[in-house]
Parts: sequence; structure tokens; C-alpha cells
Amino acid sequence: MLVHVLSVGGTVDRYKEQLIRQLVKTGHEADQMNKQYSAQLQAMDDEKSAALSELSSLQKALDEAIARERNDKQQTQQLQMYVCTTSGSVA
Repeated sequence: MLVHVLSVGGTVDRYKEQLIRQLVKTGHEADQMNKQYSAQLQAMDDEKSAALSELSSLQKALDEAIARERNDKQQTQQLQMYVCTTSGSVA
């Protein structure tokens, strides 16, 4: 009977050791996945920052182009008025 208890106790210890090894292995795998996902998230965050920076730059360029267009239209209208007034007085 004592031999049977010892052999059962030895089996339990082996199961415990196997469980501990499996938990350690699973923990290492989880750490590796966590590092991988963290790196992917950082890369996505960097890409997002670059896209936002580009968007800001493009918005600024668009605003400047719109302002130049408005200014050009105003100058064109002023020149047309000047041409009309000067051509009317010359005739």
C-alpha cells in the first residue's frame, strides 16, 4: 500500500511539473505575442502620425491656394474695372 501511495504521489508530482512547464511555456508565448502586438501598434501609431502630418501640410497648401485664387480674382476684377474706366474715358 505504501508503494502504491508513493507511486501515485510521484505521478502527481510529474503532472504538477508538466503543468508548471506548460504554464511557463504559455507565459513565454504570451510575452512574445505581447511584444509583437506592441510593435505592430507602435508602427500603426507612427503611420497615423505621419498621415496626420501629411494631411495638415496638404490642408495648409490647399488653404494657401484658395487664398491666392481669391486674391487673383480680386486683382482681375480691379484690373477689369480699371480697363473699363480708362477705356471709357479715352473713347
